[in-house]
Amino acid sequence: MPQNIQQATTNEDREAVVCTLQLAFAADPFTRWVAERPETFVPMFRGFIEGSLVPGMDQGTVYVVRGEHAVHAASIWLPPGVAPDIAIQGAGFAENMTQAEMEAKMPAVAQMEQWHPDEPHWYLPIIGVDPTRQGKGHGSALLEHALRRVDEDGLPAYLESSNAANIPLYERFGFEVMGEIVGSETAKLWPMFRQAR
Repeated sequence: MPQNIQQATTNEDREAVVCTLQLAFAADPFTRWVAERPETFVPMFRGFIEGSLVPGMDQGTVYVVRGEHAVHAASIWLPPGVAPDIAIQGAGFAENMTQAEMEAKMPAVAQMEQWHPDEPHWYLPIIGVDPTRQGKGHGSALLEHALRRVDEDGLPAYLESSNAANIPLYERFGFEVMGEIVGSETAKLWPMFRQAR
């Protein structure tokens, strides 16, 4: 079915993106390993999202699938040379995790940076679909939409999959698994790279 994909530009869009992605990741294995306590998941993950959302909206690279009354899915892309705002993300962690949680979880989170390609690339820090809207092709539509821009630039793309179930989707779009970041037996990240087209 055709998707109504738009650029997120307003404060209302910003809040819709945050809430949609929070819903999308509420049962995500790696995310919920990092933020195990429900009372801290929402504020901590908001900080994680906004760390990419702020620069993404500045660049005009935050996209949503918009339904008649609500945003159904969202993705945040960062172009070459633009990185997440570590101060925003770090505050989200620091304000909502105990010292023991930080010591246990942050080494795995810190490994994410080690896998980022050195060459100029487009980065997809987060993409998600409202759980009530999954299975309708929204994630695929968002990937296809953004990857057209990536291919126009002739650049590679990079992401981390936090759920093994999503790897085949990314592979269909040309991403390949580079390795594995292990938080626990059931909480892993898979860095994935897509060669320039």
